[in-house]
Amino acid sequence: MWRFRECVVACTSRSRTLQWIPSSYLLTYGAFMLIGGRAADLLGRHRVLVTGTSFFALASIVAGLAGNSGVLTGARLAQGAGAAMVPPLRCRS
Repeated sequence: MWRFRECVVACTSRSRTLQWIPSSYLLTYGAFMLIGGRAADLLGRHRVLVTGTSFFALASIVAGLAGNSGVLTGARLAQGAGAAMVPPLRCRS
C-alpha cells in the first residue's frame, strides 16, 4: 500500500506525466488491435488469447509494483498491447 501512495505523490507532482498513464493504455490498445486480429488468424485464436492474457497479467504485476511514473506508464503501454490481443476472439454458441 505504501508504494501506491509514493507513486501517486510522484505522479501528481507532474501533471503532464499523469495524463500519459491512461493515454498510453488507450493508444497501444487501439494501435495493436488490428495486429492482434491478424496474429489470431495466422497463429490461432487460442494461442493469441493465452499470450495476450499472460502478457496483460505480467504487465499488471509490473504496474502494481511500479515505483515511479515512468515504469507505470511503460507497464500501461504493455497492458494495452496485451489487451489488444484478447478481443479478436469469437465466442461459440
